[in-house]
Amino acid sequence: MLGLLRLMIAFCLIIAAVYGVIYLWTGVLPEHALKVLATVAIVTVLSLAIMLLSKPVGGEKGS
Repeated sequence: MLGLLRLMIAFCLIIAAVYGVIYLWTGVLPEHALKVLATVAIVTVLSLAIMLLSKPVGGEKGS
């Protein structure tokens, strides 16, 4: 589960960096930038919820 969270955070940071470069070059952000980041956040929350719900009850306890 931690791997998925790290992957989604890295993906969000890459998207934010791209929009940062666009802002530095043009001085304005695209209108859809907030929608893109909100969509990624929703996908992250949904994937974490699905992962938590599908985890077995008596799962492994670290070795």
